[in-house]
Amino acid sequence: IIRAIKEKKAMRIEHLSFRTFNPQSPAVNSIIKESTSKATSRILHPYLLKEYNNRWYVIGWDENENDIRTFGLDRIKAIEPSNIPYRKSDFNPKEYFKNTIGIIAPQSKPPKIKIECTKQQAQYLLTQPIHSSQTVQKETKDKVVFTFEVHPTYEFVSVLLGLREKVKVLSPAWVRQGMKELLGQMINLYD
Repeated sequence: IIRAIKEKKAMRIEHLSFRTFNPQSPAVNSIIKESTSKATSRILHPYLLKEYNNRWYVIGWDENENDIRTFGLDRIKAIEPSNIPYRKSDFNPKEYFKNTIGIIAPQSKPPKIKIECTKQQAQYLLTQPIHSSQTVQKETKDKVVFTFEVHPTYEFVSVLLGLREKVKVLSPAWVRQGMKELLGQMINLYD
């Protein structure tokens, strides 16, 4: 993959999505149902290798989707060179990932997300920001309100959930409602 990126060469990959992925671990296999689906063959023009949360991904132009896509290396089952001419791009990783946390990068305008947290939690967020767009909007005796211009992806929501009862989403309403629904589903697991 690195050679294909450097030499600007397209490649054919066989990739399993998480819907069809079945790790080769007996412990995991006893939990995950066997999948009868096959890997999909794709022509990929690779632009970048990226690590996030101890997983590696290749990002590039996917001819199947006519768009830039991300593929987990752990789910690529085969790679071979392709004679298809490489699709040149002005792909800019910093720009592509600027409105997101993690590996999923919607390219639309992100919402302005407002959260409120305890003063104690705010100290952690001030010294280790969640995202580069993080700003303090308001501070009271007990609470601090932060805003983010970021997509509420799985990774962003996971970070907020990790802050537990010390944080709540104030806006936009649809993100707040999504958090409430997710927390309701989590509560139902314990009923």
